[in-house]
Amino acid sequence: MASPQLNGLRFSGHLFDQGTCDGIQSRDIRVSADLTADSLSIVPFKTPQEGVKT
Repeated sequence: MASPQLNGLRFSGHLFDQGTCDGIQSRDIRVSADLTADSLSIVPFKTPQEGVKT
């Protein structure tokens, strides 16, 4: 986990483009959303995705 933010931001953009249609993508999106929210301060995006994960 040297640079998770870099991967998170890149993945978030790619996965969001696909549309969270696949379950596997969904899991990655939750992680990406968390990293993106921390970097871009996007709470609304993190709330629904990381709602179950406290």
